[in-house]
Amino acid sequence: MTTYTDKPDSVEHEYASAKQKFEWLVKESSLE
Repeated sequence: MTTYTDKPDSVEHEYASAKQKFEWLVKESSLE
């Protein structure tokens, strides 16, 4: 079984990429 503490780096990376996508979407929608 895998837990969040097993791979903290990948979890942080996934969070960072999701945050980046979200910020990009906000930027894109604000341009319209």
